[in-house]
Amino acid sequence: MGAMSHTNDTYGAEIRVLLADLTRLPSAMCDPSLASQISALRQEISGRAGPLASAEYRRDELKEERRWIASDVHGFQRALVLVGPPDGAPGPDGARSAQRLRTKLESRVARTLELTEEIEEFQQRIDHLDALRLALSAELVEMLRHCVQDTEQRARAVDLARRKRLAALRVEMGDTEGATMWSPTAVHGYRVWSIEKDGLYGARRRWRSTVLSAECSWDGEIPHTDGRCADVAFGCGIYAAKTVEALMGELGSTLGKTFVVGLVGLEGRVVEHHRGYRAQRATVLAVAIINRGVLQTIDAAEKLQHLFGDQKVRSTIGAPSLPGPHDNSTMQAAVQEYLDERARRYQTWTSGNNNE
Repeated sequence: MGAMSHTNDTYGAEIRVLLADLTRLPSAMCDPSLASQISALRQEISGRAGPLASAEYRRDELKEERRWIASDVHGFQRALVLVGPPDGAPGPDGARSAQRLRTKLESRVARTLELTEEIEEFQQRIDHLDALRLALSAELVEMLRHCVQDTEQRARAVDLARRKRLAALRVEMGDTEGATMWSPTAVHGYRVWSIEKDGLYGARRRWRSTVLSAECSWDGEIPHTDGRCADVAFGCGIYAAKTVEALMGELGSTLGKTFVVGLVGLEGRVVEHHRGYRAQRATVLAVAIINRGVLQTIDAAEKLQHLFGDQKVRSTIGAPSLPGPHDNSTMQAAVQEYLDERARRYQTWTSGNNNE
């Protein structure tokens, strides 16, 4: 089993380390094409292990048989010495015994030669299989290294984008520390979500429902206002801009992009900043999906829940097929008009309910 051990000693430990590194990195960051190639290569290497192990097992069987035959040869040679008389020619019985011993000895010697040839053939096959497996392992190591580096780079880029986006939120919401309020009705704000292959993402994490509650590793009422968790932006809480216009202005051009802008109702503890809010809880009330020049709008609760809960949201939205506002200014105006109208409608319903 020396050949396989050589392969494992050369690359096995490094492969295990690289695979462990990949498991610690976000799977969504891995290039699907590269991941598929790695999976296929690992299967190919695994498939080589069976024939290699079988060849080594058979070679070792032949070696064991040759060892036993070598012991027989040694015994027959000693027996030939013993049957020969010390003085003169052997008698008839001695001659027959010597002939039988020589026949057996010749047979064992011939078998030894056959076994040696077979062992050499199996060894050549083993060397070939092991060399191929070694080459595949080397290729796998290089591919894994590239995958780890590529995934780390993608993860850093995503984290940098997240930090930039949070920093932009701070600018968007103003530099003054906010005032805390408990509103009897939902405070309206506006948010944006990116569309990834497994769902809709805010600045920090994926939204799996139309309702999201803020979390923080620090104790106390959320959102905090003493800066204890404000490593980026103002700290914990569900962020929302006060106006669609300000939010769309921060996003820049909509041309060729696919993302979601929405109206949210902020509840619980709400911290007001100059241009935005941080809330304890947010509920999505209506969204405008900007899909490469096409505008789709949704305000039905059931459809909104399906949109945010669907892991295949990108395929659900699909390729743009309907006519829409293709220039940036028209698109921004259409989004602002739709979401502001929905905010007014919800405000009217709330006011009506309060008057009852």
